[in-house]
Amino acid sequence: MSARIAVVIVLSTLASYLHIQHTLRQEALEQLAQHAAERSAREEAIFLLAADNHALFVKAMAERIHSLTPEEVNGRFDSLFVRLPDGTVRNRRELFDGTRLPGVFIQRNVSVDLDMRRRILASYDTLLQYAPAFRTRFKDTFITLPEGPIISYWPERPDYCLDTGPDFSSTGWEYFLSSLPGNNPERKPAWSGMYTEDMSGKAMTTVTTPLDLEGRHVASISHDVLLEELVARTRAHHLPGAYNVLFRDDGALIAHPDLTEC
Repeated sequence: MSARIAVVIVLSTLASYLHIQHTLRQEALEQLAQHAAERSAREEAIFLLAADNHALFVKAMAERIHSLTPEEVNGRFDSLFVRLPDGTVRNRRELFDGTRLPGVFIQRNVSVDLDMRRRILASYDTLLQYAPAFRTRFKDTFITLPEGPIISYWPERPDYCLDTGPDFSSTGWEYFLSSLPGNNPERKPAWSGMYTEDMSGKAMTTVTTPLDLEGRHVASISHDVLLEELVARTRAHHLPGAYNVLFRDDGALIAHPDLTEC
């Protein structure tokens, strides 16, 4: 009888233990799932804001391209920008304040015809109108033309376009390549993987949205987000014994507390 009672007690204890373990495990998984959902929604906000910014910007820039007359393009372009002895075209230094105005850099040996002048001036005007407001959440806003020119608003690096080497080109970088029709047939915003930007030496990720006019890719609009900020937020709040990572939709790693160096 004692043996039977002991067996019953052991089985009851084991059943209770397994039930409690299962309950605690389910509660932990539900807590983890809720935490992940909340963190995903929180971190997604910056991505959604970037997409909203770009949707507004692309529309405004397209309208500006269509509204500029040849006379206005040529007159204002020559008053704002100048070809330098190294063959590049940049802002006139005596008129340029990079903390307030967009910078323009056109590599040497790039043909600057009326169409390119129009797109550069439209980029300049649209950045001047919208980019200061975007700085509340993004370090910079910049535009890359398929031919190579860069138009940027980056007050923290006000002389970026003046200091860039004459042959510098970012058209081979991932963020720009992601905007090409063959790589982005849906023509939607795309986030790059992490990389180190040459001029600042900082790790970052970039969101880029293509602008097409009449079936032609004419420009790519980008925001940079410093990866150290993403990593800081990723590390700041996590469940005990857990850590957070960020991935793109295609599974590429954006931020990891142990594998990312900023």
